[in-house]
Amino acid sequence: MYFSLKDDNFFGYRPNPFLALLLIVVLTLQVVILVLQKYKGPLYMIPQFLRPKLYAYEREITEIDDLHTSMICYVLLPLNC
Repeated sequence: MYFSLKDDNFFGYRPNPFLALLLIVVLTLQVVILVLQKYKGPLYMIPQFLRPKLYAYEREITEIDDLHTSMICYVLLPLNC
């Protein structure tokens, strides 16, 4: 803002009010997008076909033996722990 509006700025650039206005518009647009994402969610502006597929990290226990199986290495655990 300083370089684009002040006549006798530090570097001696010519004042350019259009550049200052463009900078204000771009920064305001970024703030509006961040506020929308805060209240509507981070995936609000991404189209549905570009969104990642959701994955359920839980699995159903189907047998009693699954209760005694380690979920990390699928090794049977001793029952007397």
